[in-house]
Amino acid sequence: PALAILNCRTALRHLASGGMLGAQSTPDGLRVDIAHPPVAAYSVWKIAQLADDDTLIDEAYPILLRWHDWWRNFRDGNHDHLLEWASPEETGMPGHPLYDEAAIDDTTGVMRLNDVGLNSLWALDAFALMRMALARKDLDQATHLELEIHDIAMRLNFEGWDPSKNLFRSRDWNTREPEHQSLTMALALAGRIPTRRHAARMLNEHFTQEFNTPYLLPTVSNRDAAFHEQLPWRGRVSPLLNYLIAEGLRIYVEDAWAERIALSGLELLRRSWEDGRHVYASYNALTGEGGDIPQDSLSPVGTLLAALGIAMLIDLEITEGLRLGNLCGAEMAVRGIAVHGNWYDVASGPWGLSVSRNLAPWIETNRPAILRNVFQDDRVFSAQVRAADSQPVRLRCHGFAPRKSVHIRVNGAAYPVRANGQGVAEVTLTIPSPPASPA
Repeated sequence: PALAILNCRTALRHLASGGMLGAQSTPDGLRVDIAHPPVAAYSVWKIAQLADDDTLIDEAYPILLRWHDWWRNFRDGNHDHLLEWASPEETGMPGHPLYDEAAIDDTTGVMRLNDVGLNSLWALDAFALMRMALARKDLDQATHLELEIHDIAMRLNFEGWDPSKNLFRSRDWNTREPEHQSLTMALALAGRIPTRRHAARMLNEHFTQEFNTPYLLPTVSNRDAAFHEQLPWRGRVSPLLNYLIAEGLRIYVEDAWAERIALSGLELLRRSWEDGRHVYASYNALTGEGGDIPQDSLSPVGTLLAALGIAMLIDLEITEGLRLGNLCGAEMAVRGIAVHGNWYDVASGPWGLSVSRNLAPWIETNRPAILRNVFQDDRVFSAQVRAADSQPVRLRCHGFAPRKSVHIRVNGAAYPVRANGQGVAEVTLTIPSPPASPA
């Protein structure tokens, strides 16, 4: 956690001065030649929460809020309240076929393309800043950011949704749709853009078809000519995009899909790590190879595959608090994960879930399950629980006073129980099973 905080503070100093982003201060404000995709606020919020460091948010908030507003002021060339990139290089995906033929507007200097991915990331940025604003009691700014999120979601669902193909499409300023189907359309999940119906249609009709490959989700449709090139951003697998999409899937409680991505990512990581301790910026979507082309480099971006795996056991969600466990019952474990100043060891398997906090037993289940918004004090344990199937789940909670009467609250229902002589409270519940896992 300490290293992550130092990395954030270093990046924030560069951001404040414009150095990290190719920016220069001018009399009219901040001018940026090439920016980076707006994921800084979400990253800082998550690190600050995991490390339990409110001072980082205090330091970052005004800088990131200024940067968030910059996008609206300098990357909306046609003033339709949807954002555009300035160049393929700015997307972070140079060479992606979506931008091969995107024209640059001579007057504004931006591409004449309302980009679903950029607008979705900007909405995610707004959501993270809204959480920071609420933490700082800046209620007026939090309300403004919430309205921005609703506005961008409304516009993308109305203008960016293709009802004939049931997915989001970037469109040029004449509302024409590029022929390429880009995985960046799924970043809408991280931005909380789709309605529940739109999200389900995307997953059922596209994740199972043209974005279905042996290894994770490819950057373009497998029906696209560029897919067969298997070059960076042209058909290969991006750990960064898959990480952000998995985050979005969990926002929509599509846990089985998120777990499928995580397990596939762990397989890629295992293979490349065994082959010389390497991780890569991208992987072949058909073979799972990393470093099989000259253009692919060793990159710390590949370590996001490990972060995906850790998140299958423990993570801090931006709205649902502490999340533990998985539905698939994968045999896996992590140790020494810091969240809110506590240290966690978590293990899962077909037998269920086991969690220790600060080296002491804390939570156990006898079947695979996911616990969200987990909270405990001296009288109450509460969580939202999803089980892998409809079989009864036994939930054991440690840490109460021996023989004390306590309440275990699951999915809004309270169960009065008495802790045993070791301070363990137990309840057995039948929880409705989630939808079927993806193929």
